[in-house]
Amino acid sequence: MGGQHGSRGYMYQAVVAVLEALQNDNWDEIFVEYKTEEEKVDIALKRDSKLIMSYQVKSSVNLFTAENIKAWICELVNDEAAEEYCIYLIGNYEKDANEFVKSIKKFYDNLMDGIAEKSLNGFIDILEKHRVVVKIAINDTDFLLGIVRDTINRYCSSRGHTIPFAILEQLALSLITLVYLLGTDGKYISRSKYDNKIVNWLDASSNGKMKAPKSLSDITVKFFNPVNNATQDEVCFVNIIDMPGYKSIVESYAERAKRLIELISKMELNPCSRLPFNNNDIYAENFVFPNTVYAELNNNEKIEFIARIKKHLDIEVGVSFFNNGELTKNNLFTVSPFGGGPSLSGTGEEKEKYEHIEELRGVLLNIESLAYFIGCYKDAKLLLLCLKNESSYPDKSITLTLVPNRKDLLFDLTSCATEEEREILDVLADVLVEDDILAKIFIIETPEASVEEEVTLPTTYTPSMSSMLFGRSRHTYEG
Repeated sequence: MGGQHGSRGYMYQAVVAVLEALQNDNWDEIFVEYKTEEEKVDIALKRDSKLIMSYQVKSSVNLFTAENIKAWICELVNDEAAEEYCIYLIGNYEKDANEFVKSIKKFYDNLMDGIAEKSLNGFIDILEKHRVVVKIAINDTDFLLGIVRDTINRYCSSRGHTIPFAILEQLALSLITLVYLLGTDGKYISRSKYDNKIVNWLDASSNGKMKAPKSLSDITVKFFNPVNNATQDEVCFVNIIDMPGYKSIVESYAERAKRLIELISKMELNPCSRLPFNNNDIYAENFVFPNTVYAELNNNEKIEFIARIKKHLDIEVGVSFFNNGELTKNNLFTVSPFGGGPSLSGTGEEKEKYEHIEELRGVLLNIESLAYFIGCYKDAKLLLLCLKNESSYPDKSITLTLVPNRKDLLFDLTSCATEEEREILDVLADVLVEDDILAKIFIIETPEASVEEEVTLPTTYTPSMSSMLFGRSRHTYEG
């Protein structure tokens, strides 16, 4: 009997795992016989490597008591931290257990009464600290298998597919077996593989002629929150400096500029020995002969350059930083017949230092251009909109329709931004999340806006795409 009881217990765990996996969309990994220090977690659902649901499954031919349930709850919450805990009972319970389970629901619904106060006496602290739910099902194998069939049917029907009873029963047994095997080797299965198993089994059962495979994909619309680098269901407005790519592009410019400053500082050359031709003419000051000038910056240019380095990089350099020897440049003759830099005359080190200084000038200009652009949109409210295929079945030609509640809320950036500015925004909008998330962005003028998203999914999903999405009142994007 012990062997039968143990086998029945594992089978019940598998049944509960299948039911909860199909009814809960907020997970990406499911475990059976989840490994913990106290080994009290029978089933675990994870999302982004975080334990969101912890289950303990209990089955018995005897009646469950309130004390039984309290003890199991304490064991579960004291094992490994999760967002929610579930005691899943398969069998029947005593009257006091029934009152205890109902009282838990009253507590979370703020409907406490005298019966609930008495039933939860000494247990309210645990419910305040932990989210706990107790579920119960009849201890009958055929009844449980029927529930699994119904749940699978609803799951597939919601995706536009009608399943014959015979195939439903086969699929139910296959899923239970799949999850049962997870408990024997301590492995888990991802949400994408789980969904893919269902699609493959349905496709195989219809001899590869499944009529609506695309309806089994599962596209969700979420908002990206750069604070925790994750997607969320709630609307999340973002300032332009909080966009995912902003910090990386600023750091990239700064790192490049500091590397150039370090290289230039090591190149200790003598200052140019020329005498000014005219103190009031900064061009004549460098004059050698027509179209040829000394390459070293004049004093006014050096002072301005030093101030820019200090402002943007908080680094102090002296005027000797720009010493460039007797290097001259001719702007009439370039290094290439197709254009490019000026023709330089001097030593190899003088030429190299000049090129480093000019590159540093360009990096500072990039930093200043970005700062100006950011300043133009500093008051704008942005939404990073992400589309994620929760299943492994591909989709493409995704049509996304944005319908704001006021037509003036969406700001048409394409009508006023230059091509260069749109490219900058495209870099700033890069979202570093999973490869199967499609990221978009649009600017909105006020945080009070509400947006409805409508997604139609003709055939295949194209992952890992980041681009701009703008519109006035409606905008369709074909991926």
